[in-house]
Amino acid sequence: MTLAIMYKESFQALDLTSLGVTALVIFFVTFISMAIWAAAQQREDIRRWSALPLAEDGVASKQVQGQAKEERR
Repeated sequence: MTLAIMYKESFQALDLTSLGVTALVIFFVTFISMAIWAAAQQREDIRRWSALPLAEDGVASKQVQGQAKEERR
């Protein structure tokens, strides 16, 4: 019983405002980093990745490469 009271008193003494701000900053930095990474990717890679869920094994990359060649012409 005394252990439970000790935890309760310890948590009441904590200032959790800094924890929320820290979590928000970590989320924001991660989100911005992923957005920059996604913007820096080549279009051909993005097209190949977007076709993967719908394609059979190895077929997506061949189809996307064929489409890329047609668009260049």
